[in-house]
Amino acid sequence: MTLTNFIQQLPKVELHLHIEGTLEPELMFALAQKNGVQLPYKNVDEVRAAYAFHNLQSFLDIYYAACDVLRTEQDFFDLTWAYLQRVSAQNVKHVEIFFDPQTHTDRGISFDTVIKGIYRALREGEHTLGITSHVILCFLRHLDEDAAFKTLMQALPYKDWIIAVGLDSSESGHPPEKFRRVFARARAEGVLTVAHAGEEGPPEYIWQALDMLEVKRVDHGVRCEEDAVLLERLAKSRVPLTVCPLSNLKLCVFKQLSDHNLKRLLDKGLCVTINSDDPAYFGGYMNENFIATAEALKLSKDDVVQLVRNSMEAAFLCDEHRKALLASLDKASKAVFCVREDAPVKKWLIGIVVLIIGGIVFISTIGAQWTTENMAKKADAGDVEAMIDVAGRYYRGAGSPVDYEKAMHYDKMAAEAGNARSMYMVGTYYKRGLGAAKDQKMANEWFRKAALKGYGQAITELGGENSTEYKQALAEHGSSDDRMIVSA
Repeated sequence: MTLTNFIQQLPKVELHLHIEGTLEPELMFALAQKNGVQLPYKNVDEVRAAYAFHNLQSFLDIYYAACDVLRTEQDFFDLTWAYLQRVSAQNVKHVEIFFDPQTHTDRGISFDTVIKGIYRALREGEHTLGITSHVILCFLRHLDEDAAFKTLMQALPYKDWIIAVGLDSSESGHPPEKFRRVFARARAEGVLTVAHAGEEGPPEYIWQALDMLEVKRVDHGVRCEEDAVLLERLAKSRVPLTVCPLSNLKLCVFKQLSDHNLKRLLDKGLCVTINSDDPAYFGGYMNENFIATAEALKLSKDDVVQLVRNSMEAAFLCDEHRKALLASLDKASKAVFCVREDAPVKKWLIGIVVLIIGGIVFISTIGAQWTTENMAKKADAGDVEAMIDVAGRYYRGAGSPVDYEKAMHYDKMAAEAGNARSMYMVGTYYKRGLGAAKDQKMANEWFRKAALKGYGQAITELGGENSTEYKQALAEHGSSDDRMIVSA
């Protein structure tokens, strides 16, 4: 197996991804047409031709202009869902995405509209694609701290949806210390902190991010190499750097990818990770970044595995979730071996390897089928957790062909047993006509049941906590004080 194929089959985690930066030209034009937005480009080819950047600001000018096509909650859902589908195909298992609310609120789009669309897609991605996720709110550093405080206040009602706050946009001339107070307030609210530093800005910005903003991760951070003391500190503390190689190349941080310092930082013991940043603009998502970097820097299989391991260790996860991801990485990295494409491998050896891999796939498939059948028996016997598990398996086609009728059957069983998420899923089946005929009335009935248990996505489906639909449900069935709050 080549290194390229090895990278493709590894489970991965992405920690530095701006969701607005995943707006592909095709979706940009579709949303522009839907929302009546006039673009300065005639077609997709003209858009791609404009992606010739000479620095960060030249990119940001196009980036902010393109965001104007995002107007409705569904637009933000579609944007996020398109990204999740792409990275699901690249074996990405967990993502922690940035979003820039000020980019949208400053043009009249409500904070609620933005975060609800993004969050709804992320929850759908977890249920349908098996991708877990967190949301990181970024303040725009070219604006003042008062504007950041205003955004933080808008975000607090959604604090349970936001794992951290960050700092992005034009770095030069906008040091982290400028946002010291708002980051302190965010930490006081129990929110983690990260910040872009040391991409265009000097190593001093990294020091400020660490000491003044108390960040848990540094986004980019490649200029740390210019400061030996900082380099030693990062190696000793293992504060992660979320590096974005193709972004660095596209924005001329490095003249060519072979000049990149990622391999040197890795060899010095820093917790460096690979990410895609704004992949629609920079020419690649996760696999493209890994493959291009591995080729340019001559990374070994062990280097690649360590980079993935670093990202799993750097993610904002509970110990159980982290251990599960690391176990999946260990299993995937040991299941195959890697050779150069031009290595003199005998045909008979290749045949043996193919047979072994085929056997592993066959055994895994049989095992998945057995697990689904076993869980179905437990579900039929009244095990609610098994009902939820087997519903997801039939929904995703894990261990069995996709079967929405069976998925709906088991979700409905769990819903009738009181599970709020399954209530929401039954509503989704009716809304989309999956496993049953489309029936918006029935969908809303189930959304109301889930909403009354505090399930955030169901509340969003009803139009939010201030909607007539939701207030009517409360009036008919109980007050919000009576609700059991469950994790969205």
